[in-house]
Amino acid sequence: MSDVLSRIERLIVIKYLQDNLPKLLIKAISTEYIPSEKNTPKFLPLEIEKNNYSILEQGIIFFSREQVSRVITDKAKICLFFYYNGRGLFFESVIRQVKNGFAIVIPEFIYKQDDVGNGVLQNLQCNLYNSTDATEGKISCVTTDKFKLFSKIDENQIPIEFFSENLTPETPPVEGRILPPYVLYISESELYIGCLTSKTKFEIDDEYALELIIPFAFISRTIFCTVILKERFQSESSKEKTCYKFELSNLKQEDYRFLYEKMNDKSLN
Repeated sequence: MSDVLSRIERLIVIKYLQDNLPKLLIKAISTEYIPSEKNTPKFLPLEIEKNNYSILEQGIIFFSREQVSRVITDKAKICLFFYYNGRGLFFESVIRQVKNGFAIVIPEFIYKQDDVGNGVLQNLQCNLYNSTDATEGKISCVTTDKFKLFSKIDENQIPIEFFSENLTPETPPVEGRILPPYVLYISESELYIGCLTSKTKFEIDDEYALELIIPFAFISRTIFCTVILKERFQSESSKEKTCYKFELSNLKQEDYRFLYEKMNDKSLN
């Protein structure tokens, strides 16, 4: 559970916002963690750049219509994220349409973001390493329910679906932290990874170590092998979005069998 700021901390943070006007990220609350809000108005995340808004003494954030390139419904429930001394903070409020722009009231409660990894592991852990012996450069991947692992799909569609999906990962709780890649597909021979930031890069024909921890029954199976990057797909609409296709190698026979059976839901004779 995220920690709420004390009254004094809140006053200090609001004064910081008024004096520094840092970058803001506004999301429709239905994109967050509240299933009961799934039918509330939705809009793509909105970034308000540093110094492109004002804060009234009453604690009301105002920004002009020129800052918004999409339709936002009046009284839409929102989460607003920002950084204070490198730490992620957020609050929930509503966005109001006013003359010449939009207004957001800073509420009584402002929260610290939980300092945990972004994304959802959903019964699987996937780690890539920049060294084939898994001793350095660990990159932990996360999953999303928009991509079903271990299911028969058209592999040619994976990059297209990844590029078309409106994946909006959590704002990192610590400023500057690199967003993790998404696991898009796993089989006994291939692994697809999707990145939402150009800061994470893999090179064609380079070899990486792969660690998979896959729960089943009441235990889990840990698989170590290496992977080789075979293809890289770049989104035409976003220079940040990249999809990678890896080929599994040096996979133990029993691990191959396990992945095959999980993938095909049948035994390998």
